[in-house]
Amino acid sequence: MKNLMIVVFVSAFLQGCLGKKNEINEDVVFLQSVPVCSSDDMCKKMWDTAGDWVDKYSTQGIEIYSDSLIQSEEKELGSEEMDITIKKVKQKDGAYKIIIDNVCSRSLGNCSTERSNMIAFNKKLISFMSVKEKAVKKEVFDTNAGFKQWLNKYEVAINKFDTKLLAGSLHLPVTYIEKDDIIVLKTTADVKEYLNNIEKRFTSINGEYIKADSIDIFARTGRNLYVNVVFNLYDAESTVVAAQQVGLHLIKVDKQWKMLSSGLHTK
Repeated sequence: MKNLMIVVFVSAFLQGCLGKKNEINEDVVFLQSVPVCSSDDMCKKMWDTAGDWVDKYSTQGIEIYSDSLIQSEEKELGSEEMDITIKKVKQKDGAYKIIIDNVCSRSLGNCSTERSNMIAFNKKLISFMSVKEKAVKKEVFDTNAGFKQWLNKYEVAINKFDTKLLAGSLHLPVTYIEKDDIIVLKTTADVKEYLNNIEKRFTSINGEYIKADSIDIFARTGRNLYVNVVFNLYDAESTVVAAQQVGLHLIKVDKQWKMLSSGLHTK
């Protein structure tokens, strides 16, 4: 299958980190949004809510309810019900993390339902945190939403060969790496030339539009975001004619994500 025109730069930190579709993304979001209670009143509200959560989402009911552990009754073998465990873990500063685990066997599926429930649990308990603490956790969810907005803008720019729109989604100069070729776009004129080359590739493989069909956010450090995406190129009949796994390095500029570099991700 021919390579897509979208290319990716992936740091050594990301090499070998690929997982199943969207799994790493969900795991990162969950781990970075674990709720923390810093007062007796806040902890009580969170813990009471945690008990209600298990009672609601685990129909087999609660087996253990203590000051530090809430656990559902073990589900029957083959049942689609959720096994849920919630722990209150003391931190060095005296605060407590409230950590949920929806037991899931990766060998039986991608655990998407369990992870979605765990993330929803975090969102619920974060509502009890202080305004300042809540803002820090909320930023994790906002990062996801912000990146998806950026990705949509990027796809539209490529599909319409829109120079201005594409340039607006890049942090010029931006570097594209494809195999042994390194392309640095410094100006809007460079972006225009790059889009012209993409248009030629579209024609050569009968492509009509690009769509990102798998997104994994690996890490965020400060203003930097590292993402892996599988782009598919579709023909006029919406059949995939080319696909490429790529990685993106984005940087936050004026509250918006912009691509800093991208290149082909080797498997």
